[in-house]
Amino acid sequence: MEAPLKRHRFSSKEYSSIIFGGLNDLSALKALYQWVFSDRKLHLVDLEKQTEHHKKLDTDKILLVIPLEIRDDKYGCRVDGNDDSLTRYVPDDLSLMFLYALGDTGINKREIQQFETIIKGLNNKFELTCRDPKKIHLSHLIKYANFHWRQWPGSAIDGAGSLVMQGQLKSTSLPTEQLLSYNQEIIQSTQPAITWQKLFIQSTSSNDTSKPSKSYPAFSKNIIQLIQEGLKGTKSSAKDTINNIKDEFTQPNAIRLLGWVLFLLEGNQTNLNSVSKYVGCIGREWLMLTMDEELEEWGTNDYEEIYEQIILSKVKDARKKDVLQKDPIDDRDDIGLDDDNIKNSGGDNLEEPISDLTQVLDENKESKNESQQSTSLDELKDTQSYTYGRIRAFHRYQMQYFEAPDVVFAWGENKQVVKASMVSPRVYKPMHETLQASELNKSQTLLCQTILILAYRTGMRINELAGIKLKNVKALLDISIVLTPNPYLRLKSSSAKRRVLLAALLKEDELKIVTLFIAQQQRMGASYLFSQGASRQPLPTYFFSNLMRILWDRVLGQDNHNYTFHSLRHTAISQLALAINGSALAEVLTDYTLDECQNIADSLAGYHQNQGAWFGLASFVGHLTCDTTFEHYIHTAHLLAGWQLRKAKIEIPFTVLKIITGIDYQTVNYHDKTAYNKSTKTVVLKKLRPYFAKKLKAHHTPLFTAPDMSSQLIQHNNEGEGIYRSIFIDARYDAVISFIREVDNLKPELREKELENIAIRHGIHLLNARELYKNASNLNNNDKLITQVKGQNAQAIITTALDNAYNMSVQKPDQLREFVSIYKQKHITSRSYLKFGIKKSQHELLAEFLKIGCEIIAPQHWQLTSSSIKEVRDFKKKHKLNSAIRVEANQNCIGFEVRIVRKMKSKSERQASYESSGVLKFLGEVLVIQLDWNND
Repeated sequence: MEAPLKRHRFSSKEYSSIIFGGLNDLSALKALYQWVFSDRKLHLVDLEKQTEHHKKLDTDKILLVIPLEIRDDKYGCRVDGNDDSLTRYVPDDLSLMFLYALGDTGINKREIQQFETIIKGLNNKFELTCRDPKKIHLSHLIKYANFHWRQWPGSAIDGAGSLVMQGQLKSTSLPTEQLLSYNQEIIQSTQPAITWQKLFIQSTSSNDTSKPSKSYPAFSKNIIQLIQEGLKGTKSSAKDTINNIKDEFTQPNAIRLLGWVLFLLEGNQTNLNSVSKYVGCIGREWLMLTMDEELEEWGTNDYEEIYEQIILSKVKDARKKDVLQKDPIDDRDDIGLDDDNIKNSGGDNLEEPISDLTQVLDENKESKNESQQSTSLDELKDTQSYTYGRIRAFHRYQMQYFEAPDVVFAWGENKQVVKASMVSPRVYKPMHETLQASELNKSQTLLCQTILILAYRTGMRINELAGIKLKNVKALLDISIVLTPNPYLRLKSSSAKRRVLLAALLKEDELKIVTLFIAQQQRMGASYLFSQGASRQPLPTYFFSNLMRILWDRVLGQDNHNYTFHSLRHTAISQLALAINGSALAEVLTDYTLDECQNIADSLAGYHQNQGAWFGLASFVGHLTCDTTFEHYIHTAHLLAGWQLRKAKIEIPFTVLKIITGIDYQTVNYHDKTAYNKSTKTVVLKKLRPYFAKKLKAHHTPLFTAPDMSSQLIQHNNEGEGIYRSIFIDARYDAVISFIREVDNLKPELREKELENIAIRHGIHLLNARELYKNASNLNNNDKLITQVKGQNAQAIITTALDNAYNMSVQKPDQLREFVSIYKQKHITSRSYLKFGIKKSQHELLAEFLKIGCEIIAPQHWQLTSSSIKEVRDFKKKHKLNSAIRVEANQNCIGFEVRIVRKMKSKSERQASYESSGVLKFLGEVLVIQLDWNND
């Protein structure tokens, strides 16, 4: 060891971090070099769940963490305008000893050599090669260090962890503010109740027509081919062709792309070949990722997420070599598991990860290899930078002509920027409690809890959750969900398939909730797991983002978080990274126990965790390579690698310890009687870890606190007493609708006979079932009991309307009775609208009907028709009706007609036209069926 001079201690500190601490990432070493000149703040992670304050720290249960910020031109973490890469370094015990030796005294920078000089000096001292002091990353000290610390006795670091420490595999930690507050967030004591209506506040006024008939992904492929074919002629013919394509493909995302092409052609500054390349660069990805999206409702985050995916797709197009590799025999694009238990997949043998660094070491000519790498990076830069430029130009066009919001382009100069975030168990639990305390009924609460559980535990994307078909939910031995492409669910290809195993990921009470919800949806005959009532369409995607945003606003406060729905995906993957490795960090960063972690590891990687755990995780979340998983989603990689390395048993002679630190035998013996080995006269440094932690004041800024799992995570609701005050025959209107639908599917002569069996399946009392059936039979003059309404927007209106009607049945039952009575009086089976006469009594009846109706369905969805616009407006003014009610004139109309309308599909954007949506007829039928007319 060096003499105890400050300069030499510092050199030794760098040496120990490289050789024992696993830190041979040059950028991180330089950041550590700068950190030593700062206030040298460390943080303590206590892996033991503390039940007593000021309890003595356990040597094997603590980690010390140094937060490092690294300026990287290729990679970073987005934090309030800053985009540095964030590394959390867990120093080894020898480095801790030198930090202790440095003490609180400041270091005069004039007395310290340049970083490169220190590394060169260390190479010379140990007679290691360092040909060029300006390229110290090629010095043998840096290059060969991993062979030392990976084989040190007790070291448990795996191949992926070593690549992270070397900087070969990029990964970013949480921003410092989030790191310090994780599991210690301030929870709001008073929270406004959540209502069902608030989850649909972003329902759009766009066309409610059926989805495009073109199958995925042919829709995007065909348009790009047509555009590029049209651009092969003259500019004049190209414009005509693009306009014809624009008339054929009227989807919002296609209109914007085609409009951009026309804009470029009109500019006369870009030749046809360049325009074709522009469209080929981003067109197909744009169309695929925005298929069926309501772009008018998009915010900045929506655009940024899509643009990021497009740019990242170009990384793969550049054939970037994957840092982590697996056996080519198992080179699957996505998970495609058999129905058999994944543990039986013994044939999927995966090789030990091979790093780029290892391959470099096999090269005889370092310069040759360096030039080869630079060529590859140049190609990558050209590809990604070109895409970045095209996206900027396309978005400027959207801002100019479609009022798109401004976005932050963090990917310039080929830089990948990650928005790292994790939702802690301390926040997750109150989110469930907020749902329990909400004004949602039992069915609605069950749906929202299931969405929260699946998003938090599995990390599925919004469109993946929304597009889950009920037939793809397997609940035999191990409950699982199979994701396959459909009009509402995008995967990497039309043949892709991914299985999401739930049994191991969900805790016992969570699994019970999900199972109950699945059973409920199966009874209702829903097509999609998260459908609205008994409809054939899933919930709109904005429902999912609204739900999470409202929950976070209630739990943390609207201005105290920057979470988005995608944060749950980052959370799940980061937590699963700890779980599959059985890390003790999982007990403070997640709410999993170590036994549950073992079950997760077995489920994701079978019995081949050592070879395939990381590939199992990447495939589980739908990533082609592990690189994507680490670079963008795992924010616990540095902590995990440090936890693995800290197990190494480092011993030094006691005389050396005393010379460097001044610690005598009595101090060592006082803090741990087993630290000193009398036979070898050495000290086991990890035994002094708690002593160093306190002397370095790391315990003043602890990280994480173990989640309190003493009480059950989710408390189940019982039905409230308010249900019995409702005038509905059965308050579970979703169950009633599915019951009536099933009865309606039978031949009329069989309905009475099967009524009891169907009622039992839907959990409806037989007396209530008979009353419901009688009401349905008496309404129409044909054998049809209930109508069908298509379209997501129509279903969203119905869902909100039924919830409003139920609340009215409790709070204003007389008003609801009057509304339904008027509907029943005016209902004609063949019409989707109601007609009122010209008498004064009819006008008063219509006015009362609309006043109550606007409390059930928002006024902008209602339309009032008469022989002239003036007559309708005068009527609205006279009876003080809501001004948002739409007006329409029909010369053949005698009296007034009232209907619920939807926007019609039209090529002209100047003049909007509307048609009857069928919502009024369906809603009226359901309310007539539901009301208890015996107590009228």
